[in-house]
Amino acid sequence: MLWGIAIADTRVAGYEKAQVEIRQVQLSCRVNGKDVVMNYDAGAIHGGLYRRIPWFGTDAYDPMPLTYSTDHSAVVLRVGDRPDRVWHFWAASPRKTIPAGDLQGCTVHVQARISRGAIAASRLRLLA
Repeated sequence: MLWGIAIADTRVAGYEKAQVEIRQVQLSCRVNGKDVVMNYDAGAIHGGLYRRIPWFGTDAYDPMPLTYSTDHSAVVLRVGDRPDRVWHFWAASPRKTIPAGDLQGCTVHVQARISRGAIAASRLRLLA
């Protein structure tokens, strides 16, 4: 499962205007020597706003307000609007099952623009 987080860096002056633009996300895995795309989303993600203090304090979350770039090619997370929250996002497309065989590894690619005053990271989680 592909996921990521974004937050406002409240140590930076002007963090109130911080944002992260996510153009595309992709999860691919190498199985039996071949790359298999597990998720690919362009201009679309899902997500929620989680507690920042304590970090992900509960599983409860608020809907994540999504805006879009002028040409609708990217999702814009205005993290400076809610610096008290962790902006937790994940792939919009359905999760695929990793094909049987020799799994050599998986890679997450995120194409994003991160403004001053914002911090973002992406990861993957393999579920049995």
